[in-house]
Amino acid sequence: MATKSVNVLLPNGHRQNIKVSPNTTILQVLDEACQKYGLQAENYDIKNLNKVLDVNSSFRFTNLPNNAQLEMVPCIKKRELLNITIGLQLEDGHRLMGDFQPNTLLNEILLSLAPSESTETAVVVFMHQEISGKDLENTTLRSLGLTKGKAMLRLLHRDPNSKKEQAHVYIPAKKPVSKENDNPSTSSSFTKFISNKIIDPINSIKAEVSKQIKEHDLRKDQEKETAGSQNKSSQKIKNNEKTTTAEVKKTPKVIQNILKDSLINVAYLGERNALVFNQAGALPISQEDLPDSFFDLTVEDAKVLLRDAKKSINRLEDSPLLTEALRETENNKKKLEHVNKYHWAIIRIQFPDQLVLQGLFRPEETVQDIKNFVRNYLKNPENEFVLYTTPPKTDLNPNCRLIDENLVPSAVIYYSGHSPLKPELKNKLTDPLVATVEAMKAR
Repeated sequence: MATKSVNVLLPNGHRQNIKVSPNTTILQVLDEACQKYGLQAENYDIKNLNKVLDVNSSFRFTNLPNNAQLEMVPCIKKRELLNITIGLQLEDGHRLMGDFQPNTLLNEILLSLAPSESTETAVVVFMHQEISGKDLENTTLRSLGLTKGKAMLRLLHRDPNSKKEQAHVYIPAKKPVSKENDNPSTSSSFTKFISNKIIDPINSIKAEVSKQIKEHDLRKDQEKETAGSQNKSSQKIKNNEKTTTAEVKKTPKVIQNILKDSLINVAYLGERNALVFNQAGALPISQEDLPDSFFDLTVEDAKVLLRDAKKSINRLEDSPLLTEALRETENNKKKLEHVNKYHWAIIRIQFPDQLVLQGLFRPEETVQDIKNFVRNYLKNPENEFVLYTTPPKTDLNPNCRLIDENLVPSAVIYYSGHSPLKPELKNKLTDPLVATVEAMKAR
């Protein structure tokens, strides 16, 4: 990301152009704007389009365009210098904690938390910034945008004469020829971590394959010696396999039969194809246990992860900065596509006793329509209740449309209230599988 600039309007009417980099914080912009005219930065905030910016945020995360127009406004309350809790993570994974003032130098933090660490080769990493050498004696927590709260710093060690490398990018080392050629002094904890996660699983897989081949050869020899008894055992195994196959295919056949039977008699409770079923009676989906080797990270897996990470970074850095109006336009466009694609929303309201009420709604209807629908089946419809989604728990606004609350094309929402469903509904429960099939037909 190239160096950009912002234009700051000061309280005295003057404008000041300030160059910024991706790691420049809003507090640094405020300090530079106040320095020329002798103003106190603690008494002012930076505003952009009537929105007060967080002084601790860096420029890369503010979504500000180049040559953005900023304005200095008086603070509602003067910012106080509070202690900052700093966590320092060493190369071996240990974390050291301490409280420091915003004006504390990074060099002083290292001497306080890790006096045994060498400051000559030390590299402190914060966010996307690397501070080393003489910069440790000139950089304060405040210059990093830290004025309160908590922050985590990483401590690395690097030869000051070596070429500078990015702290967040891993470059695979050349595969060593033998253990005698390894140089322990040049290996880092991160390299050892990658080696354990990527190279060792491959060796273990090769060893496992060799072991399986030997076992297979041994079994073949045993089969030749016990051919007669093996035939009897083979017949038993085939019979067991037939029984197991029949059990496994039992549930899919039920689903297929219900889907094929278009004349199935479903007793709807009322309008909106209302159905009630017990979630506890739903059949669990059997899944085959995966072997431990399935979760081992291979070299190919690491290449795919690295490729996807690079694509995500490039997409974020190359994408244009959107204004609030453009973002709202994009959201409205997505909602319109959903409305045109899905004519019905399948809503399931789950009660604390695991009973589920299912109904069909239009995407343009509101949450209040769902509440009116639920009220028809409550034992005490006059009682107030709340509908919410989770996680995280979010109460639904009765005045919002279903498309605005992300309830299209289907959603499970939860009931919170004092009134249960009508007792007679327990005699009209539908099979959960049938309710699912009816939802698929409506879709």
